[in-house]
Amino acid sequence: MLDEAQSGVSRMRKRQTSTFFAAVGRIRNDQSGITGLETAIVLIAFIVVAAVFAFAVLTTGLFTTERAKETTLSALGEAQSTLAPKGAVIGEAAGTSVDTVKFKLANATGAAAVDLATTRTLLTYSDDNQNVNGAPLATAGVIGACEGAGKKVCWKTNWLIGTGDTIDSGEVVEITVDLTALTTPLPGNMSFKIEVIPVQGAVVPINRTTPLEIRPVMNLD
Repeated sequence: MLDEAQSGVSRMRKRQTSTFFAAVGRIRNDQSGITGLETAIVLIAFIVVAAVFAFAVLTTGLFTTERAKETTLSALGEAQSTLAPKGAVIGEAAGTSVDTVKFKLANATGAAAVDLATTRTLLTYSDDNQNVNGAPLATAGVIGACEGAGKKVCWKTNWLIGTGDTIDSGEVVEITVDLTALTTPLPGNMSFKIEVIPVQGAVVPINRTTPLEIRPVMNLD
């Protein structure tokens, strides 16, 4: 009887042990709750990443649009503010080299007014021997004016039609460039270039070649 009781107890313990391990195995193998949590985490991560990329794309797009707007307005301002040569380019000489060059500028048809104040306008001169930035001078064009001021190239403006430092529609300004103090005087049969660079608007180039024979007054066209 005792052996049978012990045997029954042993079988009961085995069944309990088997039941316990079976329950533990089921708990370990049951991943339904964990799978749902991982899915939620992955979904949230995708949403966060998408939001960051969307913000970056929108920021870049707004910045690009603003830069394109600024570039367009700047280009439009340059196109609207345009000067054009008007009439002949005249060279004057007192000896064997050109001393002064005179030319006229006017506002292009339909263009906006152009500021041509001497303090805000750059004039450059260049030929095969030199490249010089001109200096605005009230007496530019008078023989020896640049030499007296210690400058290589001097220039001044003279409003023939209109007044003020701004060229409006219908106005004409004459620019006189004094070349008397150039390191290498401008001789005959020499190409040269004068550029008028206003603070806003297109650069106005004056490209000419001096004649073979230097005369007191020369039409360089």
